[in-house]
Amino acid sequence: MRLQKSPNAWSCLPTAFATAIGCPVANLIKSLGHDGSDIQWPGMAEPLRRRGFHAQELVHLLWKLGYTVTPIEAYSQMVPVVEYLPPLLLDNSPMFDAIVHSTRGVITGKTTIGHAVAYDHGAICDPRGLTNPTDFSANCAWIINKRATDVQL
Repeated sequence: MRLQKSPNAWSCLPTAFATAIGCPVANLIKSLGHDGSDIQWPGMAEPLRRRGFHAQELVHLLWKLGYTVTPIEAYSQMVPVVEYLPPLLLDNSPMFDAIVHSTRGVITGKTTIGHAVAYDHGAICDPRGLTNPTDFSANCAWIINKRATDVQL
């Protein structure tokens, strides 16, 4: 996996996905059909004011490119339909860590704002130009695999 730097402050997600599949980030962003720069929330500070990208956009694009993307949450919540009950938080971190150390993909989470990094068998490539950042809190690993083309259901 080769580290790619994000072209701007709102493109860490497509940069992380491009890094994980070995594609130039400019090509991936072009394939998405927008660069995330539209100002949607003018009252917010940069980069929060920008449209940015959603993980589902990348999941759909990677499907078209022949990949599957499977999300694995580090901590999942169970909440009954009744709103006044507190959620039950399930700690999936042992499985999450095992998956990050045995697969390749993208991890989403937070620094001071939402952020995404690429990973490959435990090695982390941060689109900010860092490897193994210490200020990143993970919440979901998106496992990327090449899709089998001859599978029949």
